[in-house]
Amino acid sequence: MEALTPQDPTTPVTLPGSSRSMIGPLATLLGAVAVGGYLYANDPSKGGLYLRCPLFAATGLWCPGCGLTRAAYKLVHGDLVGSLGTNLVLPVAVVLLTSLLWDWWRASRGSARRLLAAVPVGGWISLVGAFVVFGVLRNFSAFAVLAP
Repeated sequence: MEALTPQDPTTPVTLPGSSRSMIGPLATLLGAVAVGGYLYANDPSKGGLYLRCPLFAATGLWCPGCGLTRAAYKLVHGDLVGSLGTNLVLPVAVVLLTSLLWDWWRASRGSARRLLAAVPVGGWISLVGAFVVFGVLRNFSAFAVLAP
């Protein structure tokens, strides 16, 4: 019979599915709700505590994410068409962020099944390529409809 050795008392014990392991996903969800509340109350086109795009500030060029804050503002106010007119990447960003949070939540509950792990590498490469093409095209006057 093997003797049991005591565990270091400074190391927290986190079992799969324990409430302690779900603190991260829950805190992130609460943070997202708080950011959504701030976004609902403060129009980014009129100022506020919003970050500026470093690429646009340095070069004057729009990146694929330029306009996402204004698009999210329109979305939380129920203007789906207006939000898509500001940035077409918004639905993809929402799906990716929601999937990341869902995977994190499931992992904290002990599930090995992940949504994003089912996406093949070629799918991720295609997505990144589409973002790059979108970011380049929106800076040409012929594609002004893609500009924020």
